[in-house]
Amino acid sequence: MGGSIAAAAVQLRSHPDVTSRHPLWDTAVDLPVLTGLRADRREVLMTTLFDARPESRHYHPPDSIWPLYLAGCMGVVFIGSIFSPYFVLGGLGLSLIGLAGWGWTGAQSATRERVLAGDSIVETA
Repeated sequence: MGGSIAAAAVQLRSHPDVTSRHPLWDTAVDLPVLTGLRADRREVLMTTLFDARPESRHYHPPDSIWPLYLAGCMGVVFIGSIFSPYFVLGGLGLSLIGLAGWGWTGAQSATRERVLAGDSIVETA
């Protein structure tokens, strides 16, 4: 429940269209607004490198405890290596469990979505 409240607080209602390096100072009129991003999950608009034209939408996975768990395992590896080499083996073994858990939860959220792009329909992951 805490993750959904935090995600709702960070998401914008509408994403502004940035056309210059200082968009708030360069324009005197209202900026155009981007549409098409979903509000029920975290998405980022991916653009082309030079022209900044919209290219695709990238879906960010939901919050997870596994990165914090892996940071703790790396703490065991680095701090424990001062005292005994067995801490390194134990920390790396625990890290494998964390990597497997993080990969398993990331694979569950992968779904395919059909998106209307101009005259054709494109399937995205």
